[in-house]
Amino acid sequence: PLENIFFMSQLTQEKHTLYLERDFSKSPIIPVAIDVQRFQNVIRNPNRRKIISIGNIVNFRTYMFQIVDTCCDLNKNHPDLKIEYHIYGDGPLRKKLVDYINSKSASEFVF
Repeated sequence: PLENIFFMSQLTQEKHTLYLERDFSKSPIIPVAIDVQRFQNVIRNPNRRKIISIGNIVNFRTYMFQIVDTCCDLNKNHPDLKIEYHIYGDGPLRKKLVDYINSKSASEFVF
């Protein structure tokens, strides 16, 4: 039943109502529990030259290999950029990806 579908905000509920043409007015709204107060006084110095991938390293997610190539090209042709690529994940292609990174001599900037 529609009452068993949860939304994280009123806006999300409204967009689903509009796009799916269903009445979700009785569906509960449960906001994502994030302690925003904890981050209000944080002084950020973001590294805008850092690319991060989070996910399983599997055969249908080969974009990680392409990003390694892109980072290699960027760092070779624009050494002042110092692009970093951080990959968080595991899977059956992990060893192949690590071997690929090493074959491209990219372990200085791909983690």
